[in-house]
Amino acid sequence: MSTTITFDDLSGQAFHSSGFPVVPNGYSGLQWNGFDVDDVANNQFASGASVADVSPPNVIFDANGQGAGFIFSSGTFNLDSFYLTSMWNDGLQVEVQGLLNNNIVYDVTLTADTSAPNLETLDWTGINAVNFAPGGGTRHSGFLGSGTEFDIDNLTIDFPCFCRGTMILTQRGEVPVERLKIGDLVTSLSGRAQPIAWIGSGRSLVTAINDGSRPIVVRAGALADGVPRRDLHVTAGHALYVDGVLIPAELLVNGHSIIRDERARVVEFFHVELPSHDVLIADGAPAESYKEDGNRALFHNGDRPLVAARGVEWCAPVLRGGAELERIWRRLLLRSGFTRPAVTADPDLHLVADGRRIDAVEVEDRTYRFHLGEPLCELRIASRSAVPRATGHNPDRRRLGVAIRSMSLQGSGAIIALSHDSPLLRDGFHEAEDELRWTDGDAVVPSQALLAFPGGFELVLRLGDGIAYPVLRADIAAQHAAA
Repeated sequence: MSTTITFDDLSGQAFHSSGFPVVPNGYSGLQWNGFDVDDVANNQFASGASVADVSPPNVIFDANGQGAGFIFSSGTFNLDSFYLTSMWNDGLQVEVQGLLNNNIVYDVTLTADTSAPNLETLDWTGINAVNFAPGGGTRHSGFLGSGTEFDIDNLTIDFPCFCRGTMILTQRGEVPVERLKIGDLVTSLSGRAQPIAWIGSGRSLVTAINDGSRPIVVRAGALADGVPRRDLHVTAGHALYVDGVLIPAELLVNGHSIIRDERARVVEFFHVELPSHDVLIADGAPAESYKEDGNRALFHNGDRPLVAARGVEWCAPVLRGGAELERIWRRLLLRSGFTRPAVTADPDLHLVADGRRIDAVEVEDRTYRFHLGEPLCELRIASRSAVPRATGHNPDRRRLGVAIRSMSLQGSGAIIALSHDSPLLRDGFHEAEDELRWTDGDAVVPSQALLAFPGGFELVLRLGDGIAYPVLRADIAAQHAAA
């Protein structure tokens, strides 16, 4: 079940010292820390909040500019996305951490401006807390205030569910999930009969804002011969049991045998809770049962279960990334009959200087040197690009160009060095990773750097390992013409 929290149903009953109502603990099943509610229509001063309300009237913001967060009282959830806007400073850096039992699982630094909200899509799975830590940036000209406060709207989180019509194996045969009753005996993967302790149900309207609620469709035979026996529809965060581990369905999407349901408009979903977390047989495929995450109140029937679940331990290891996930993903993709496209390792990396192509004068050990002989208004880093999931490389669904480790400009006695995590690298760049930052194939060299060179200069790009790029028909025609 994907839920988009808009904050628009909050009213000011308890007030923070700032004069704004606090986000109350328990709202949407979460425990909140450091967030206040802002009805942006009532703001008296110009700020980024005036454009932050993707769904009017409310947004939430960190009350003191020193950080905020939210947690579940127990269990895990998936963080899909949210809209982020800076209140006062352009170029505000917001470090976002996803944690599981106080251990950092995900860590990314996002850049926020005051001019428009940025949709930040994270697709983090299996966490139970999120922390936000802002800093830096430059006060927007014309604003009376300054500081590192930021606004958030339309926070989308995901909980695992079965969709209506899913056939669950019970001791009396397969039964549609919507017809199951508390106390029915279902058959787990081990063959044990387990009584149903609770069934949760809900309904979600698929919209542009709530697009993450689209189900994942696991085609018949996608996992193994006859597994599942028929197309299985689950929510994105619902884990399937594959090769001895649990993997959220969205991480197995390959566009062929496991896809997002683009036709869905209204989704009805159901949770099946057992006395302990276990693996059910759903449409002939092994899939997890409901795991108490503190989000029971989000369902239409949020009453307590007949039998209390014993703890929140996972019944099997959960895989969220890494080489083992990529191995499983590639195996399932190849099983679908996928044929790899013709690819090349050549990124065709070049610059576009005020509309003119500039090729490197030297390439050695993934270091590219370019000479620019005149002042420039705009300089772009251009290359081939690919979506790794589409080429069968790995599950990454981003469009990637080249992986930049560092960038330097030198000329007229000036040197500017930009590391991969520089906040100036924004337009056409993905978020910084551990030691590199991917472009999307068309990235902009910061204009601030160009201003330092009224004459010619040298640009050096140091790259990390590359990916495979599809060979376009035009490339093949050019190769034939040159032969």
